[in-house]
Amino acid sequence: MALMVFAASLSTWRHHPRQTVQWHLVRPLVGYIAVGAVLGAAAAVSLSGEWVRLVS
Repeated sequence: MALMVFAASLSTWRHHPRQTVQWHLVRPLVGYIAVGAVLGAAAAVSLSGEWVRLVS
């Protein structure tokens, strides 16, 4: 997961100088991404390994 975040951040950083990132579309999503990350982390910490294995 950390590798995905790093790769996406690096890609965004590289595309920004070329002005290929449409920031007016990205900015509204940042809050939802943050909330999803926090909820996902809380769920991963609170669920037992057996339950996660059954769901996936």
